[in-house]
Amino acid sequence: MRELLTDTETAELLGISMKKLYAVVAFFDRHGNDEWDLAEGEHFEYASGSNRATSSRLFYEEGVTAIAAYLKEKSGSNIFSFVKELFVEAITKRKAKMRQLLVERRIIQETLNDNSVLIANDLIYLHRNKVINVLKTNGKGLNNSRKRQLGSDSYTGTEPLKKGTHFDEFDGVEHWSQKGIGRLAIDMAENSSVSKSRKAWLSAVSEVVEPCLEHRRKFLESFDAHVSKAQEAAKKLANGRCAITNRVQKPTTDFQLDGHHLFDLNTRKDLATRLENILVIERKIHLEFHSWHGKESCNPQDFLSFLTERQSHHFAGPYGTERLRKLMTRLEGLYVQYKDHMNYNL
Repeated sequence: MRELLTDTETAELLGISMKKLYAVVAFFDRHGNDEWDLAEGEHFEYASGSNRATSSRLFYEEGVTAIAAYLKEKSGSNIFSFVKELFVEAITKRKAKMRQLLVERRIIQETLNDNSVLIANDLIYLHRNKVINVLKTNGKGLNNSRKRQLGSDSYTGTEPLKKGTHFDEFDGVEHWSQKGIGRLAIDMAENSSVSKSRKAWLSAVSEVVEPCLEHRRKFLESFDAHVSKAQEAAKKLANGRCAITNRVQKPTTDFQLDGHHLFDLNTRKDLATRLENILVIERKIHLEFHSWHGKESCNPQDFLSFLTERQSHHFAGPYGTERLRKLMTRLEGLYVQYKDHMNYNL
């Protein structure tokens, strides 16, 4: 598959402005019978849309080379002699950045569920299975890397793996810290018989795992504060009004408002601070729902059932019916939007 550069990347690579780039492109387009030509499919592709007069372009190496040759002839610069190397370098950097982003995404996905993540001594530890997923390896690959490094003072000139720093056991299960996962990734990239693409992935893991997991650690440590802040924001957005009874909380009222998580807090932490997932209701109704439901996990359809079975009397009259319809639409919409991730273990 041939690689393409955006117009921004092309301009930066050639050391010219976007205005200058498109001025050259316009010159090429105007003079179709001379030696300077940019052919769609060979030198460039249109980025989007059917209006080609205004559409931006993506450039193949041949297109960048053609523009570089034109600039060299007009200015006498030596840019042409370096364009191939620059193009390859730009593509290589882009691929490396993309791999890093994919690694960070995988790490975030693997740390959304607190059951597999622990924090101890300012380190965040991942369950062994999660580490295997991040490294795209298997139990044997992890064990081999662990064995190579344990007790090896000469390992890349660094200290041997230490329990309590690089790995530890919690409830009899092996966990690895951000420092340990980085060490595993480096070792596997250097010493495992894996493909080049796997080595590239492992190298990217070694580069981003520590800062990414450190960010996750700080977030998880302040998770409760983030949730409380979101619940208060939801109450403010609801103007202090219960979505069920329609009563407004005032200094003189005798009830408290809660922010109920429609997709429950424990199994869907990814939605814990999303305002659309927090329903503002009176505390007594909140407690009644959880007593009625009787399970730790819940979703919007559970609350819909509770609504119709236990709370429909709060929606009497035409105005109440309209309120109920809007609330049901909201809950159904939320469920449809996120139901595909009911077992969220990304």
